[in-house]
Amino acid sequence: MDFKKIQKITSSYPKLSIWGYSILKKIWNLKADYTNYNYPKKEEIATINYNTVIDFNKNRPYGPKKKICYAPFNNMHFQINGDVSACSFNYDFLLGNVNDHTIKEIWSGEKANQFREKLGNYNFEFCKSCEFVLQAKNYNAFPPLKYDIHADDNINYPNQMSFEMSDLCNFECVMCNENFSSLIRKKKGLSPQKFSYPERFFEQLQEFLPHLKIATFIGGEPLLIKSYFRIWEDILKVNKRCTIHIQTNASYLPPRFLEMLNTGQFDVGISLDAANKETFEQIRINSNFEQIQANINVLKSYMDKGKVNLNINFCPLVINWFELPKMVTNCNELNIPLKIVNVENPRHLSLHHRNATFIDKVIKQLEANSFNKSKSIVCNKNILSYTQFIQQLKHLKLEAIHRDNYYLDIKDDIRTIFKDFCNNTSIFNNFSPEQRDIIHTKCLHHVQSLSTNSIIQNKTIFRVYYSLYNIKHTNQGESSTNFEYGCTVLLNVFDEFYTLVEEEQSLITVPN
Repeated sequence: MDFKKIQKITSSYPKLSIWGYSILKKIWNLKADYTNYNYPKKEEIATINYNTVIDFNKNRPYGPKKKICYAPFNNMHFQINGDVSACSFNYDFLLGNVNDHTIKEIWSGEKANQFREKLGNYNFEFCKSCEFVLQAKNYNAFPPLKYDIHADDNINYPNQMSFEMSDLCNFECVMCNENFSSLIRKKKGLSPQKFSYPERFFEQLQEFLPHLKIATFIGGEPLLIKSYFRIWEDILKVNKRCTIHIQTNASYLPPRFLEMLNTGQFDVGISLDAANKETFEQIRINSNFEQIQANINVLKSYMDKGKVNLNINFCPLVINWFELPKMVTNCNELNIPLKIVNVENPRHLSLHHRNATFIDKVIKQLEANSFNKSKSIVCNKNILSYTQFIQQLKHLKLEAIHRDNYYLDIKDDIRTIFKDFCNNTSIFNNFSPEQRDIIHTKCLHHVQSLSTNSIIQNKTIFRVYYSLYNIKHTNQGESSTNFEYGCTVLLNVFDEFYTLVEEEQSLITVPN
């Protein structure tokens, strides 16, 4: 399927495209009921139920597919340190490292096949973030959709690759960290990350480039990374049908890149988290809102000539969610697709970890907005993404209600635990939001590695989590399968610890 041609037709004949797409949707809706999804006969193997599979496939933008996610079957993602994963949304389940194995060995290796078996059985054990979006029915924001465009059940080589080979960046975005921004790393006094890709990697890559249909490049800031230009030139030489997608902050458009756009092989995603200067520059530290708007206009001129496809990515945070209606309106005026990204971290900026009252306020304010129906497929999909994001917020609100009730139930226990375990522990209310996020992450990784019979020797916050869970659950004879859930809930309760510390300074002993 030539998506470049389809995109040109939809932009040239919007009324015809909407009519044709509505017909396709009806056909896909019927087809979804009769597609063989190879759903496991033992339902306990899968982590999502069959009805969800059917419902998702009825709403899948490119029609029903045999697999729920094609990432491990069609894609390889190359991380900054040389690690390889199936996609850019899962950094934990590793398939290998380019310094230890060849690309071919990683693609056909045991770990890759293990991951394929998991997702082939609709088991999201290693992909909880994606599973949440799916369960919340925010289908337009389901990350694996990026692998649907060229989904293929019978290939010997990956038809997609994504590259995240460097952290070189000119911004210090508030939702980023020292692992993905060289400037943040420098600001924190950390040594630069070394470039982990040997020359043999680029040599091995030559065998794979002719088979690619999409190559995605993220950063850092891709337009600052020299090795990316090398790969782009190689692709342009050997594969005229491969789409090169980059995700940029649009702060810098080098002439060499603009010249490459004339090939018609590029898609450009622009990270834009606000429609006004003040909010945008609060999020994208070191940015210049006017300069980025000017650069977007330059890229839009290439789009109008049919040379490039654009899309805008919006990260909804505690400090910018109210910008979303204006973002939808602006993107619709430009006829540019808007992708609303699911953001779970950092915790202090994520909507996922707010209480039910806060989330309810967000829902009501967003629901108060309405948009005019459009004759454009792009605009109508932007509006659908907006409504499905609200649906996800409603799912978040239900979880928040459970968390809030749980906190009320154990509030007295928290005070007791603080008396018992806060001696010789750092003063929590002196932590910055970034430090709190680090503690959250360490705690989550730590408690997930424990069993209900483990004994934590050191008097740290880890012991606070563990003891709290034991008080309310383990001693009541609940199974160990609930342990991880309980600790995850406690991560959210941790947000309330700071209030308690401020209320009860006398409970804290300052270490010498």
